[in-house]
Amino acid sequence: MWASVDARDSLGRTPLVEALSQMQALPYKQVGKSNDTSEAKIVTAWNASIASDNNANFELVLRVLIGHGADVNIPSNGGWRPLNIAASKGLEDISKLLLLHEADVHGNENDSITPC
Repeated sequence: MWASVDARDSLGRTPLVEALSQMQALPYKQVGKSNDTSEAKIVTAWNASIASDNNANFELVLRVLIGHGADVNIPSNGGWRPLNIAASKGLEDISKLLLLHEADVHGNENDSITPC
């Protein structure tokens, strides 16, 4: 017996929502700030590298789930859909992937916040 790719855990999360939840928000690049130090730039680059490595693993999980028919519009119990999560974390490539698979740009269950 196979489990559904859209099965929910005890908190109402699907595997797709859980994978997105584990992805790290990408650090914002601050441009033209006069008090940037070499150390701050190194820390930012290090954090970006860690986030990138971590996210690459979860991106693979997302692609496998979507390839096996995961619904990209099922919200978590909190009402956040996968596209809301990806957009809120600045995950542009993931947002594009979800849009290619017909993610609803107007979807959010509990409030008026949308990805667009």
